[in-house]
This record gives sequence, C-alpha cells and structure tokens, in this order.
Amino acid sequence: FDPGWMMDYTPRKRDVGSQIPQESDWYELYNREWGMLFGADCCAPDSVSFHYVPAGAIRHMHALLHQCQSNEAFSRSTIEAKAQTQTYCRWEPVQQSNTTALFRGDASRYRTKCNSIDEEGVSRSASIYTERVEVVISYCRPGTGFDWIYYDILLQVPKGWNVVLTFISRCSGEKSIPDFREYANIDKVNVINIGNSGGQEYSYAKFINEFMKNPSPAVILFAKERKPIDFNWNNLGGYRNTSEMIDIASNYEFGCGIKPGPKHSWYHDKQTLHGVFLKEWKQPAKAAKSIFNTEKYEHLQDFHHRALNYSFPPPKYTPVCYGGSFAIHSQKIVNFFRSDGSKGKGVMERLEHTLSRSGQAIIEELFVERSWAGFFSEPLSAVQESKLASDIKEIVPSSKPTAGQIKIMF
Repeated sequence: FDPGWMMDYTPRKRDVGSQIPQESDWYELYNREWGMLFGADCCAPDSVSFHYVPAGAIRHMHALLHQCQSNEAFSRSTIEAKAQTQTYCRWEPVQQSNTTALFRGDASRYRTKCNSIDEEGVSRSASIYTERVEVVISYCRPGTGFDWIYYDILLQVPKGWNVVLTFISRCSGEKSIPDFREYANIDKVNVINIGNSGGQEYSYAKFINEFMKNPSPAVILFAKERKPIDFNWNNLGGYRNTSEMIDIASNYEFGCGIKPGPKHSWYHDKQTLHGVFLKEWKQPAKAAKSIFNTEKYEHLQDFHHRALNYSFPPPKYTPVCYGGSFAIHSQKIVNFFRSDGSKGKGVMERLEHTLSRSGQAIIEELFVERSWAGFFSEPLSAVQESKLASDIKEIVPSSKPTAGQIKIMF
C-alpha cells in the first residue's frame, strides 16, 4: 500500500441501508474509529511507513524524503550543467588477491583513476569514462508492463548519472513503450524497430554494430525482458542487481546479471564448452525442428569457426554469462572491434547476419549466449589460470546446459 494506492482508494459499495463496512474490507473497518480521508488528504506529509512496498520503491521514497533538498536536484538545467564536465579515467591493472571473487565474476583486476575536467583539458591517450549508462532492452512482449524497468533499472542507476534507454523492438510492439523522459535522469529514449527478425542475441549484435558507427563513452547495460531463468540449474545462484552490474562494468570488467552457484565459478573449461551441443536439451516449444539448426553445426566451436571465423582467446578457461543480461563499458566494444587488425569488427558483422535468419528460437542464439563474456572479458593471466586450475573440483559435462562450468574448491 504505497502512497499511490492510498490516494486512489475508494470505499467498497455497501448493502442498501447498511452503515457498517463488510468485514472483508478490513482497511475501512480498521479506520472507523477516527474516520477516513481520501485523495490528496489520504496521507500525512511526514508519513514514512507503508505496507507491501517493493524494495526499489522504498529506496525511491527515502530519496525523495531525505536526499532531495530542492526541485533543482532533478531539474533538466542541473543535468545539462553537469554535462559540461565529464569524468575521464584510466584503468590500471592491480594484483587481485581475492581469486575466489575473481573466479565468480565479483572482483575487478583494475583500479579506476578518474579526474573530472572539461572536454578541452582531456588527454586523448587515456581511456575515457563518463557518468552515463545506456540501457539496451530487447523488447518483444507488450503485455508484460514496464514497472520492472523503473524499479529494477532506473532506481538503481548511480545518483547523478544520465541514462539513455534504447528499445530494440522485435515484434512491432513499440507503440506500447511509454515516454520515460518524464524521469529527469533520462537523457534520451530510442526505439529501433527490427521487425520479426532474430531474437534477443540478434538485437544485441544489431545494437553493437549501430553503436560503433558513432561510439561514445558509457556503461552499456544489456537487459533482457523480465523472464526468470530456470534456477533449477543448481550451479547458477540468483541475480545481480543493476547497481552491482554497473559497478563491475565501471571497473572495466564484465558485469553478468546471473551469479554462479555458491560452489561454482563463472569460468568454463574451454575444451568442454566447445563441445556443447543441444541435442539432449528440450527445444523451445515454438522452435520448429526444420529451422532450429539449418547449418547443422556440430557444437559451439564449429559455430565459431564456420559462422564467425573466431576462436576464444588462448587461456584454457573462458567466462560464460547466462540469462541474457549483462553490463560492459563501451571501451570494451571499441577494443573488440579493433582487436587482431580489426578482425573483431568482421566477427560482429557476421554475428548479426547469422542471427537474423529467423524470428523463432534457433541454435545460434544459444551458442551466442555462451559467447558474449568471452568476447568482452579480459583473459586470465598465466598466474590466475594456474590458480584456477588448482582449485578445480569438477567440470560440468558437455551434455548439460552449463557444459564446461567449473566447480571450485574453497
């Protein structure tokens, strides 16, 4: 019962002649002693406690009550003034002592050193970073609502950051997307209609290729429509929230939205992962067998070689991010495109092309889900790789959905 519910509340209709509310309307019954006020008079200005309010809404009300000193805090003019000064950073490698956190995707191998200066004073030799996040939402289900974007994303963006919302509309549902610009930290809302082509991974590849036509410094948060992953896979351990993903990405690491299980790493044995194939997995109900694997890929490595002309970097272990939600700094995309004589650019262009072949579930989407973290993560050093090898207790076999995932000893 948040303030909005209280303002909209109206008593239920009573039986003719009855002055006593029905027992089922407990709210009205409990307030008989002192009477009820409705609309804007429902709540005292110093109200601080409400029933059954989501965690994000509680934080929002707390900010409104205790952190916003004036209307200027959320004004457009304040944001525009801040835009004149940006934060530029270098990421400096540091020795990572907490290898368990590193192997679980929670720790950074970099220290971020930043200076807030205007654009004229920027050293262009530095990697640049600005307090801005671009949220990319692969969108195809108009009936699911948009509250999760507000509570699970916008309220968890660091204070003072600007936000760009980009909806990649796959099913012509863009007319239902509201104008989020009523929120002061929303800098821009983009809607890109790609028709009924490809799925979520295709929309991400499409965005990346479009973004690289005019790249700008930002944390990029790729957000899947709200659809819980099957946590019956007991080697996955729940969600990271938006704030955690942005924090990891800000420190030049890959912020995955899904945590590994308590005894597992997000790193996978590359040889086992390469052999993953989905013949024993249940195909999605909408996926016709005739289109699911038209190229007859034998396994993930076959897909990498034939479709993308790509191989994971040299170390034996590579990270995998399940679930379709992750955050990276835009500099990682730039670096990937420039890697190996701009070979990365061709990889991403081929990726977009191969994923565009169908609006239904296809095997390529499942392979690419297991590839994003390998594309945009820094490889382990020789010392870190040796340490991970010594910690391995078990490797998930290639017949399982999380093939190659490493179970580690603590």
